[in-house]
Amino acid sequence: MVGVERDLILGESTTVFQCQPFVISGKVEILGTSVLFSTPFLDWTIASLNASYITKLTLRALDAVRQHLSRIRVNHLWPLAIQSPLLSPSHLVQFLSRHYPLVRLLIDTGPVDDTSIILPSGSLANVTRLYAPSDIILLALSERGIALLVADVGIKFKDRPSVANLQKLLRVVAAHPYVCNFHIAFAPLNQTHEWLDYRGCRFESRLTHIKYLSVVVPEED
Repeated sequence: MVGVERDLILGESTTVFQCQPFVISGKVEILGTSVLFSTPFLDWTIASLNASYITKLTLRALDAVRQHLSRIRVNHLWPLAIQSPLLSPSHLVQFLSRHYPLVRLLIDTGPVDDTSIILPSGSLANVTRLYAPSDIILLALSERGIALLVADVGIKFKDRPSVANLQKLLRVVAAHPYVCNFHIAFAPLNQTHEWLDYRGCRFESRLTHIKYLSVVVPEED
């Protein structure tokens, strides 16, 4: 195994390519390029990822990776950051369910496209920090036996769930006693009146275990 002490960043300007897998140790970022997941490089890229001792993986603007996530297995991964708006949660479920060492999970993807998808029991067993769109947080926290150790939950800044959907999120957060930090990004300021006037079932009073609550009101677009 070849170890590297510095981070390896694979982007559009990188020309790293070998016939044998490129084995590294440490952090990997693949930023905004579809070349590595194109047909000529696909097998080499996946073989390199699977053969490496990757502890942190960042995939950004990589819509081409979605159909290949099922082939990627990085057993030592503990933080994972995925920022790819066209990547749907249905592509992530199998990947997330088999990577038990994950501790930190930052996801910025498209909306849940299949309401029937679920994470298998025992998934995300070691995750303590989860930052994602609200529907993915609901997917992770709604089922028993999933993400039991999550302590830090945050809605992605650009996510703007309806008041009703945000109440659903508060309900599942209230059911997870380990969650002590909660970060909410409100919709634009004029929608906070909708929040205050909401007459449906409310769950704010059940967040008794929250020690730190961050509420951010984004500026108008």
